[in-house]
Amino acid sequence: MPDFVNNWEKTLEILREELNDTMLDTWIAPLVPKKLDEAAGTLYVEGENEYKIQRFNERYLQIANTAATLAFGQPIRIEASVAVIPPAVEALPEDIEKAVQPAIREKIVTSFKEFGFTYISLDLQGYRTGAMNEIL
Repeated sequence: MPDFVNNWEKTLEILREELNDTMLDTWIAPLVPKKLDEAAGTLYVEGENEYKIQRFNERYLQIANTAATLAFGQPIRIEASVAVIPPAVEALPEDIEKAVQPAIREKIVTSFKEFGFTYISLDLQGYRTGAMNEIL
């Protein structure tokens, strides 16, 4: 586990002493630390939606920055944003074998990474109408 993730856990421990469990567990603990820019002193965290990020920024950012500075042992500014859901590539069932061929797979990965995505997944069931509503 990267040091910044361990230090985020320490930040949460410090905040647990300052905030009630409901506040911490609703607005801060669900945030996921993604990257630390040590030179800038910025910890990037992601949350599940715009409302929670806005609420965190309005009500808890200042105390979270203070706790992070203590946990990290250097001045830290937290920057929160909405998590980006990785794209799920849907291919027709008969095209899945083509999509996993090394040259084509590399083209797919390179194309999505150019758009800023880190992870790309392939739906092995293949494209089907209404698939995005299956979890609803």
